[in-house]
Amino acid sequence: ALLDAGQLKSGLDFREASFIFQHGSQPDDFLLAHILAMAALARGDQESRWIAAATLDRYLHSVSQKQVFGTQYRSVANEPMTQDPFNRTLVPAPLRETLCVPNDRVQQIMLDAIRQMRQPDLSTLQSEMPCKQ
Repeated sequence: ALLDAGQLKSGLDFREASFIFQHGSQPDDFLLAHILAMAALARGDQESRWIAAATLDRYLHSVSQKQVFGTQYRSVANEPMTQDPFNRTLVPAPLRETLCVPNDRVQQIMLDAIRQMRQPDLSTLQSEMPCKQ
């Protein structure tokens, strides 16, 4: 309703709306989430870089395409968690870093932790984390 009424004004407004739609249930929800993240970036909200990548990945998965950043983890038919399908070669590491997406090594550590049903210990990886939070 706020979006339709033109009430989103700041980059933060658009980023927060993006996170809401990122947790929708339909491909159009995820595509709108990506558009909202891009609007947040256009409004100067640099903290929207990661959600811009994540919303694109979620949308791609939802339409049975390979994700390109590796931000999405899922399990199909009781199989172990995976990032697949994932086109690991399309987006080079420097571009992923520009969008605050962790490198392959950090993503693998995160995936291993998820598979073991524990929180990843990223404290030892701070030097490898893009866009320090």
